[in-house]
Amino acid sequence: MTTLELDVAAQATVNGSGVATTTAIGPSRYLEEWSIERYSISLTNGTGSVCRVYEGYVDPTRQRDYTQLGEGDTAAGANLSLRVGDKLVVQWTGATNAVGQVATITFQGTIKLPNRRIY
Repeated sequence: MTTLELDVAAQATVNGSGVATTTAIGPSRYLEEWSIERYSISLTNGTGSVCRVYEGYVDPTRQRDYTQLGEGDTAAGANLSLRVGDKLVVQWTGATNAVGQVATITFQGTIKLPNRRIY
């Protein structure tokens, strides 16, 4: 097993309703696994916003984590594990004072890849 550093960012622009939603992100290589140990978020002028992390799609039953400090926070010990096909979607809400601003989340941890054999 080969272990690499995970440092992946996703961004979304806050719409007129004060909502920003990233595209789905996650492992994409054959047998790849992500172990997310921490993530950090930022949103300029995002005071009062909430940031939620969902598995697969935005639905309250799929929420994996959240912070009420949507303008900037770091979650250490996130302990999220993803395999190929698993995706995370991140959504900021209540960011009405940040319309047009870019919201960013950065996931950090490790990527595990199987060792490849050449015959």
